[in-house]
Formats: sequence, C-alpha cells, structure tokens
Amino acid sequence: MANWSIGVTAGPRAGDLLERTLLSIEAAGFPRPRVFADGPVGVPGGYEVTRRDPAVGGWPNFWLSLTEMVARDPHADVYMVVQDDVVFCRQARDRIEAVPPPEDAGVFSPFCPAVNNLPHGGKEGYPPAWRSVRTGYGMASAQTFAFPRERAFQFLGHPWTANHRRAAPKGKHYRGDGLHHIDGAVGKWCHIMGVPAYFHQPSMAQHTGEDSLMYPGFTGKRSARFADTFPGEHLRIADELARYETNRDMFIRAGGEAKWMVPADLWCRIAADLKPGMRTLECGSGLSTRLFLDHGCDHTALEHDAEWVSKLTDA
Repeated sequence: MANWSIGVTAGPRAGDLLERTLLSIEAAGFPRPRVFADGPVGVPGGYEVTRRDPAVGGWPNFWLSLTEMVARDPHADVYMVVQDDVVFCRQARDRIEAVPPPEDAGVFSPFCPAVNNLPHGGKEGYPPAWRSVRTGYGMASAQTFAFPRERAFQFLGHPWTANHRRAAPKGKHYRGDGLHHIDGAVGKWCHIMGVPAYFHQPSMAQHTGEDSLMYPGFTGKRSARFADTFPGEHLRIADELARYETNRDMFIRAGGEAKWMVPADLWCRIAADLKPGMRTLECGSGLSTRLFLDHGCDHTALEHDAEWVSKLTDA
C-alpha cells in the first residue's frame, strides 16, 4: 500500500464544506489530512493545522502547503493537495492503488470536471481509465492534484513554479498577480517538463462549492467546473469498477461490440441506486443486464434475439 501525504487548502468559506471534505477524505480510505488554513478559517477539532495570518492567496498557499508536506514527510509515495470543497467516492484510494496512473504522470487527479471529459463511445466503449488532458496554462481544475514523490520534488524546485508569484501570465482570463490559477501553473509546468497530466474517468470526486473564491459572483460555464460522471460519495468505487471490468470482458467474449456497452460512469451511477430485491425492467439485454443481476435485483430484460441470450448466458 502506498504512503500518502494529504493536505487540504482552506479559505474562509461559509457553511460546512471543509468539514464535509475532511470526513470524505477519510471515508475514501486516505489518511487524515493536515489543513492549511489561509486566513480566518474555522477548522474542526482533531486535525493538524498550519495557519497563514494574514492570508497569502490561493497559489502561494498551494505551493507552501506542498512544500511543507514534502518537508514533513519526504518519503511519502504520493502527495495530494485537496481543496476545501471536494467529496470522494468510498474506496477511491483502493481504486487508485489497484489501477494507478501511468508511470510517466507529472500530476494526476481523481476528480475530473466536465470540461476535461473525453467523448463517450467509439471502439473502446469508454472503459474506466486515466486519461491525459491538454496541459499548458489553460489546463483546468485544481481540486485534487496528486504528485508522485519525485515529481513533487521536481515541481517545487522548478524555476517556473518558484517564479509564478511574480511572473504569472496576464491576459483575458488570467489576472497576472500570481495569487490564482493553480491549475494553470501546474499545467504549464507539465508542458515545460513534457510530462502528462492524468484525470480519472469516471470521476472519483466531486466539486461541491457553488461560489468561486477566485471569481466571486462568477456564473459562466458553471456546470463545466463539476464532474458529470461522479456516481456519488457513498458508492464503493473500487468494487464497482472491478465488477464493471469483469462483466465488460464477459460481454466482449460473448461477441458484443464495445460501442453498445453501458459506459462505466452510467454503470456506477445506476449501481449507486440499486438495492437487492428491487424490481427492474430493461428493453434489450447486454452488459447492463449483468449490472441489475449482480446487485440482486428482480430483473426482467425484454430480448427478441434468442441466439444473443444464449451467448450471454454461456459467456
């Protein structure tokens, strides 16, 4: 099992977003995090806290937090910095360790917002996977950035990140003050280094904050900042994706085409609502039929092709 170092960067938000995030991190199987409170932040009891007074801003808090995490635990395998408005599926850690991102990852994220989705369908049928996204200063979403150990050292020691505070780009969408654009700074570092950034689909985490600290009152493209493939924080994601992959292999052996399969994110979202004994009905039969049967449903599938039923049964 990998040794994880988890930090949560927190700003002065209303409500219980931070507490929900902290509880969700542990429910997902990760170790208890340290909270890096930027300014007057109320932190629930029982957590180690580093406070910055006065507040330093989003990017400085991120960079300083990762620096402290590395300094406190230089032998961790993975350093993950989580923002204060995120929830995870249960078993997210188990899934990451069972199916880790590719070894060339510069950074990876269990959270995948809609803006980073790849299209469904095609020959591969959208299996669960770590998918690389376009890097550079336009890379989106810093909710759950995780660095393998050596990448964390490279990131903190690189001239680009060390100078971002005073040399951040300024433009139509960039303030240029070096206080914001964590995702852009990390994405640019990946681009300079020539290393990929991987986001997991379906998303194993969700962004819960409605208000942007970086752009108060901002409403444009709001839906793109959230994961539309997140199945819910109570789903045991490692078990469910393993079940999906086993049945996907069965479906292919039976002669089914990948493009006809229920995608992994929809499988997980349906699974989250199923209960043993539930009466269910579908038109046609295939991979989704196994979904209902594996969850103990009283299931009926309407299928006109007896030969296909035989293939599914024998697979």
